[in-house]
Amino acid sequence: MTVSLTFDKYGNARNRAVVLVHPFPFRAQFWSEIAPKISDSGFLVIAPNLRGCADSPMDDAQPDINLLATDVWKMLAEQGIGQAYVLGVSLGGYVSLAMLRSRPAQILGLGLIDTKVTADSPAAIRNRQRIATEVKSDLSVTDYAKQLLPTLLSNYTHENRPEVVKQVEAWIGASKADTIAWLQHAMAGRPDSSEVLAEFSGPTLLIRGADDVVSKPDDFMTMQKLAKEATFIELPNCGHLPPIEDPEKTATTIISWLISS
Repeated sequence: MTVSLTFDKYGNARNRAVVLVHPFPFRAQFWSEIAPKISDSGFLVIAPNLRGCADSPMDDAQPDINLLATDVWKMLAEQGIGQAYVLGVSLGGYVSLAMLRSRPAQILGLGLIDTKVTADSPAAIRNRQRIATEVKSDLSVTDYAKQLLPTLLSNYTHENRPEVVKQVEAWIGASKADTIAWLQHAMAGRPDSSEVLAEFSGPTLLIRGADDVVSKPDDFMTMQKLAKEATFIELPNCGHLPPIEDPEKTATTIISWLISS
């Protein structure tokens, strides 16, 4: 069972549900500054902890992005939610696309933030497999957190937002080695979702941190070409994690899109 955080300040209708899917290797608290702002704008907001993250349990299932999507759909069904806007960052974007693949009629709108629609290259797959092996053997989660920080956050964030750097390091450091390995294998095995995005007729929000070194401009150009109804926003001074690097601009962008969709 996937554990979630729910923000529903005004008892919002179930047909105005927004699902926020966190990136790797974080947890629902990643959205702690964004979710209340969206709820204040009249939406029911749900931020799931993906399996193995925070208090969500992990079983013996083989790593699979589609399984994470199924977990979220089950959680929504348990709350009586049939349709929702679904937005995800990085890994959360892969899960959002998998949710779209399995139940396109239930997606009111799709938000893809610092992610990509294509599958991993052979080199990227090998790197994920290496990390999965190392983090379960001789690489501590604390050391892994230090390795990730330079690629996740912009130079501006490192120089001007020390509290964000500290929070990101703490969240990664609190992750479980087994979860990190499982999610790396799941991401490595994910399919290309280009056709899934191209067939989606609803609105698609594309947000990229201008200084992101993980999700490149070409990745977003591809998604812009594929999506039938795309809105693309690039946020300055942000790297791979705009919702915590600049929560104010990220929230404003998301809310504006939700209201206009």
